[in-house]
Amino acid sequence: MLEAESLRVVYGEHAALDDASLSVGSGEIVAVVGRSGSGKSTLLHCLAGMVRPSAGRVTLGGMRVDTATDDELSELRRSRFGFVFQFGELVPELSLLENVSLPLRFAGVSRRDARRRSEAVLAELGIGELASRLPGQVSGGQAQRAAVARALVHSPSVVFADEPTGALDTHSGETVLAALGSLARNRGASVVLVTHDSRVADLADRVVQVIDGRVVSSETAR
Repeated sequence: MLEAESLRVVYGEHAALDDASLSVGSGEIVAVVGRSGSGKSTLLHCLAGMVRPSAGRVTLGGMRVDTATDDELSELRRSRFGFVFQFGELVPELSLLENVSLPLRFAGVSRRDARRRSEAVLAELGIGELASRLPGQVSGGQAQRAAVARALVHSPSVVFADEPTGALDTHSGETVLAALGSLARNRGASVVLVTHDSRVADLADRVVQVIDGRVVSSETAR
């Protein structure tokens, strides 16, 4: 469904990606691992249309992502892409419920329906009783689960997660990983997960290793 072919990204004289290729199947959870500076985050950013490669192509169900216009990328982010970042990136002035509702509101969903759907996802993730609280009034793990809810509430085709457990303790990280995997599978979303965390092997269908800007190995995780 999502495919990158022979990607190259150059910053100055440094090739962050060099002939990197990756395919992600519908409903598949793929963990991308590698040392710091290996190019794994650059690969994720190319797949998500956040970085345009110098060479190569990215396609989503036949649509070119790498050459999409700004309007087309905005539409992808509203309807087909979801994002989970290392620090959640929740809006601090909004409640968890309001944060989760944002993708739906941007997509034109009514306030009532957005609230109903957001409450259901928060409940599914075990934090429904915290819906009215601000991000600063909950734990890091709870806030990150709200970020997972926001990424999946609009039923995207692909969720991109960049170090989603990097700022969490072991227990909170395991809870967030389990929540991400469970909710994604329930909703049929593919997940591309960039991480240093070896625990993702328990979550992913496949683990991909990136070294010096190249995808050098791919193996079934379970």
